[in-house]
Amino acid sequence: MAAETWNLVGDIGGTNARFGINRGPRGDQQSVATYKVADYPDFSDVLRHLMQDIQRMGLAEGTPTAACFAVAGPPHLETVSFTNSSWHFTCDTIHQETGVNHVHIINDFAAVARALPGISDSELVQIGGGQRDNSAPKVAMGAGTGLGVGALIHDSHNHPMVVAGEGDTSISPRLPTSKPRYCNTYDRATVGYRLNGCAVAMALLICIKP
Repeated sequence: MAAETWNLVGDIGGTNARFGINRGPRGDQQSVATYKVADYPDFSDVLRHLMQDIQRMGLAEGTPTAACFAVAGPPHLETVSFTNSSWHFTCDTIHQETGVNHVHIINDFAAVARALPGISDSELVQIGGGQRDNSAPKVAMGAGTGLGVGALIHDSHNHPMVVAGEGDTSISPRLPTSKPRYCNTYDRATVGYRLNGCAVAMALLICIKP
């Protein structure tokens, strides 16, 4: 009997790296593990740990057929680096540590944006009046280590296009009286510096402080 083929998938952010397995003709998904970025000095280290865990738990045998990693940073460069961590890697890095020959790198919120049409009506809450237009642009935002933003837009031929990475957009205020205080610390302040998980948590603490 031929060995079952399987694919490796990952969601790699500035704080956590989550990995899973996709296998079978129906694309069944199985979570493997979540690793803290701070616990691994190099991306190769976490890949080695991941492959060891897959074998130890008996989740799969051999090497994956393909790998797709969603990363919190620009996915199109030869060397992938992260907006909010020191990790960096190439497709060769993934091949060396996992044996996989087919590697696809995408932006993490591009992946989220592509999944938006799969949300069912029962999972949506409408804000405001009017009728929902399923063909209208869709936007996903998430405040984590940075600010993730992804948009799904259809062109005139109804072909989907994904735009992601707007969390790295510069903040416009430049006058001393209008720009945030941290603009004095950074040469370039982005939306992600202002609207990330830590910033939102601090804002909530300020709001609820007696």
